[in-house]
Amino acid sequence: MFNLFSYDSKQNILYMQAIEPVIFNSEEQLDSFYNEILHQLQSLTRKPYMVADITGYTVSPKIATAHGNWMKNQILPGLLGMVRYGKPTLLNEISIRTQAVQRDYEVFIHSNLSSALIAINKMKQKASKS
Repeated sequence: MFNLFSYDSKQNILYMQAIEPVIFNSEEQLDSFYNEILHQLQSLTRKPYMVADITGYTVSPKIATAHGNWMKNQILPGLLGMVRYGKPTLLNEISIRTQAVQRDYEVFIHSNLSSALIAINKMKQKASKS
Protein backbone atom coordinates (compact mmCIF):
# COMPACT_ATOMS: atom_id res chain seq x y z
CA MET A 1 0.00 0.00 0.00
CA PHE A 2 1.46 3.32 -1.10
CA ASN A 3 -1.30 5.90 -0.61
CA LEU A 4 -3.41 7.42 2.11
CA PHE A 5 -6.77 8.65 0.81
CA SER A 6 -9.53 10.76 2.26
CA TYR A 7 -12.69 11.88 0.51
CA ASP A 8 -14.68 15.04 1.15
CA SER A 9 -18.11 14.14 -0.23
CA LYS A 10 -19.47 17.66 0.25
CA GLN A 11 -16.72 19.16 -1.91
CA ASN A 12 -16.32 16.01 -4.06
CA ILE A 13 -12.55 16.03 -3.56
CA LEU A 14 -10.40 12.93 -3.20
CA TYR A 15 -7.20 13.71 -1.28
CA MET A 16 -4.11 11.56 -1.70
CA GLN A 17 -0.69 11.49 -0.09
CA ALA A 18 2.18 9.04 0.34
CA ILE A 19 2.12 6.83 3.41
CA GLU A 20 5.91 6.95 3.33
CA PRO A 21 8.48 8.07 0.76
CA VAL A 22 8.73 5.68 -2.17
CA ILE A 23 10.81 5.44 -5.33
CA PHE A 24 9.04 3.61 -8.14
CA ASN A 25 11.70 1.64 -10.00
CA SER A 26 9.57 -1.01 -11.69
CA GLU A 27 6.38 -1.11 -13.71
CA GLU A 28 5.02 -3.65 -11.21
CA GLN A 29 5.34 -1.10 -8.39
CA LEU A 30 3.76 1.55 -10.58
CA ASP A 31 0.90 -0.77 -11.52
CA SER A 32 0.19 -1.43 -7.82
CA PHE A 33 0.29 2.30 -7.08
CA TYR A 34 -2.14 3.22 -9.86
CA ASN A 35 -4.42 0.27 -9.14
CA GLU A 36 -4.80 1.64 -5.59
CA ILE A 37 -5.93 4.93 -7.09
CA LEU A 38 -8.30 3.24 -9.54
CA HIS A 39 -9.81 1.22 -6.69
CA GLN A 40 -10.50 4.43 -4.78
CA LEU A 41 -12.03 6.11 -7.83
CA GLN A 42 -14.27 3.10 -8.51
CA SER A 43 -15.46 3.07 -4.89
CA LEU A 44 -16.94 6.56 -5.25
CA THR A 45 -20.45 7.20 -6.53
CA ARG A 46 -19.38 10.11 -8.71
CA LYS A 47 -16.32 11.32 -10.57
CA PRO A 48 -14.25 13.46 -8.16
CA TYR A 49 -11.64 16.16 -8.25
CA MET A 50 -8.28 15.01 -6.89
CA VAL A 51 -5.80 16.90 -4.73
CA ALA A 52 -2.51 15.00 -4.52
CA ASP A 53 0.36 15.79 -2.19
CA ILE A 54 3.25 14.50 -4.29
CA THR A 55 5.82 14.89 -1.52
CA GLY A 56 7.37 11.47 -1.03
CA TYR A 57 6.75 10.04 -4.49
CA THR A 58 9.56 9.55 -7.01
CA VAL A 59 9.14 7.93 -10.41
CA SER A 60 12.35 6.59 -11.92
CA PRO A 61 13.06 7.82 -15.46
CA LYS A 62 13.21 4.19 -16.64
CA ILE A 63 9.45 3.82 -16.02
CA ALA A 64 8.42 7.40 -16.78
CA THR A 65 6.68 6.37 -20.00
CA ALA A 66 4.48 3.90 -18.11
CA HIS A 67 3.69 6.64 -15.58
CA GLY A 68 2.59 9.00 -18.36
CA ASN A 69 0.45 6.32 -19.99
CA TRP A 70 -1.29 5.50 -16.69
CA MET A 71 -2.06 9.15 -16.05
CA LYS A 72 -3.38 9.98 -19.50
CA ASN A 73 -5.27 6.75 -20.21
CA GLN A 74 -6.50 5.57 -16.80
CA ILE A 75 -6.35 8.19 -14.05
CA LEU A 76 -7.17 11.54 -15.66
CA PRO A 77 -10.30 10.22 -17.46
CA GLY A 78 -11.65 9.17 -14.04
CA LEU A 79 -11.36 12.67 -12.61
CA LEU A 80 -13.13 15.99 -13.08
CA GLY A 81 -9.77 17.66 -12.45
CA MET A 82 -6.51 17.15 -10.61
CA VAL A 83 -4.03 19.37 -8.85
CA ARG A 84 -0.73 18.49 -7.27
CA TYR A 85 1.07 20.19 -4.44
CA GLY A 86 4.01 19.63 -2.16
CA LYS A 87 7.74 19.27 -2.55
CA PRO A 88 8.55 16.81 -5.30
CA THR A 89 12.00 15.39 -5.64
CA LEU A 90 13.83 16.88 -8.62
CA LEU A 91 13.71 13.51 -10.37
CA ASN A 92 9.95 13.22 -9.88
CA GLU A 93 9.28 16.76 -11.06
CA ILE A 94 11.27 16.15 -14.25
CA SER A 95 9.43 12.88 -14.86
CA ILE A 96 5.98 14.40 -14.27
CA ARG A 97 6.58 17.41 -16.49
CA THR A 98 8.21 15.40 -19.30
CA GLN A 99 5.34 12.92 -19.49
CA ALA A 100 2.74 15.70 -19.33
CA VAL A 101 4.34 17.46 -22.29
CA GLN A 102 4.66 14.25 -24.30
CA ARG A 103 1.02 13.31 -23.67
CA ASP A 104 -0.49 16.81 -23.81
CA TYR A 105 -1.87 17.18 -20.31
CA GLU A 106 -1.23 20.12 -18.03
CA VAL A 107 0.77 19.94 -14.81
CA PHE A 108 1.29 22.66 -12.25
CA ILE A 109 2.72 21.78 -8.85
CA HIS A 110 1.41 24.09 -6.13
CA SER A 111 3.57 24.84 -3.14
CA ASN A 112 0.89 24.09 -0.53
CA LEU A 113 -2.59 22.70 0.04
CA SER A 114 -4.24 26.14 0.22
CA SER A 115 -2.99 27.04 -3.23
CA ALA A 116 -4.08 23.65 -4.59
CA LEU A 117 -7.61 24.13 -3.20
CA ILE A 118 -7.85 27.56 -4.80
CA ALA A 119 -6.99 25.92 -8.12
CA ILE A 120 -9.67 23.24 -7.60
CA ASN A 121 -12.26 25.90 -6.83
CA LYS A 122 -11.33 27.75 -10.03
CA MET A 123 -11.80 24.48 -11.96
CA LYS A 124 -15.22 24.05 -10.36
CA GLN A 125 -16.24 27.63 -11.21
CA LYS A 126 -15.10 27.20 -14.81
CA ALA A 127 -16.99 23.90 -15.11
CA SER A 128 -20.21 25.44 -13.74
CA LYS A 129 -20.06 28.19 -16.38
CA SER A 130 -19.70 25.68 -19.22
